[in-house]
Amino acid sequence: MGNARTPISIQFFLVAILFILFDLEIVLLLPTPWSMSINPPNTTIVLITALLVILTL
Repeated sequence: MGNARTPISIQFFLVAILFILFDLEIVLLLPTPWSMSINPPNTTIVLITALLVILTL
């Protein structure tokens, strides 16, 4: 029976977490051009700013 806990470096986890965070931001900000054409630009800018503030906290 092998050892189930193989050591993995912390750098791997840091890179994975950064990738997930940036991927999440891209997925959430991708529909911005369509939102600019549907909603008034001021509303869209406020919503994007709120999203970025929430993601950076």
